[in-house]
Amino acid sequence: MLRIICTAVVACTIIFSCSNATKNEIPTIDVEEAVDGQRRGVNLSEWVSDLDYIALETDTVVLPNYKSFDLVPTKSGFVFTPKMGRSPLYNFDASGKFINSVSRIGRAYGEYPAVRMSHYDETSGKFTVVDINGKVWVYTLAGDFLYEIPVESLTEYSKVRDFLQFDGNVFLLTRKKDMLSLDALEIDSLGIVKCERELLVYNDVDKFDHAEAYFYYDNGVRIIHKSVDTIFSVTSDLDIKPAFALNFGKYKDGKKRKITVGGNVKGETEDFVLLQTTHIVDYFDNIPPKERLNYLLFDKRNGTSTLMAKNENDIHGFVNDIDNGAPFLPVKIVEGKMYQIIDAASFIEFSKNSSSEKMKKVAATLTEESNPVIVVATLK
Repeated sequence: MLRIICTAVVACTIIFSCSNATKNEIPTIDVEEAVDGQRRGVNLSEWVSDLDYIALETDTVVLPNYKSFDLVPTKSGFVFTPKMGRSPLYNFDASGKFINSVSRIGRAYGEYPAVRMSHYDETSGKFTVVDINGKVWVYTLAGDFLYEIPVESLTEYSKVRDFLQFDGNVFLLTRKKDMLSLDALEIDSLGIVKCERELLVYNDVDKFDHAEAYFYYDNGVRIIHKSVDTIFSVTSDLDIKPAFALNFGKYKDGKKRKITVGGNVKGETEDFVLLQTTHIVDYFDNIPPKERLNYLLFDKRNGTSTLMAKNENDIHGFVNDIDNGAPFLPVKIVEGKMYQIIDAASFIEFSKNSSSEKMKKVAATLTEESNPVIVVATLK
């Protein structure tokens, strides 16, 4: 078994815990500055050149609550993978036309009782499911069963926590039994570990915390390492190094964070990093729940950190000064584009005040019961 250990991560953990000087060698996202500063509206036109609106076909299939799915933009369209439960994968082409759905719910071999997490990798064409029992199943986008990954052979590890994908290779993210490290494993259909890499190291205080979040950028992945106030960069060959430091200032309580970053909205472009911030209720029980979630934009060009202001209707997002449509809050940033999903009823209302003929044309085809609309923003 090939075992590759990243001892450099241990060194990074020590350095970032003890040295402010090292933080200055990489950009610092100043969370304290953003939270204490004046919130401002961020114009979409500063970053985006064009908007397109794609209505998902409703005639053939009605997509359930889209927030229960992960959107995977592909070269040929859009794939919605279920985050959990018994929902299928849905596959649409670039125009929004429904292609197929994939569900292998059942008790026979090659079937699963329910999804705990799932993942689609366009390069390999594989749809991977971790079921509620921790078993890992692999299918094609057409729904053909390929193989099971026998994770029961991974006796050193706990349950599969998530996936990483690089160049068609899918790595399972898991913790060792002692919960003190996050590892990436490449495993073949026979259960043989082809590659094993220790990515992050934790201490006893943090080991049971959900201490990592991640998003893709520039053919790699960014991992938010909450234990050391650092965002790491992981390349396709699993090399890892610090990418950004996070300064929480007074919003730390020893090793605990009064405000965390990551959440459901996170991503990066050549010019900015977008992160969701959460005020922890134990420290901010006087703040209404809807005020505890905010969005921080780090401008990579000048190093400033800003919390984005809501609009007059109390909605988060970039100010849509391109066509006066909906405020724009992306669920995915990938390959020069940002993607937002808007339910049909809201889209119809937003279109009434928009100057976009494209938006009005799409809205005219919808009813309140229609499938949602994907907004595609092309980055400058």
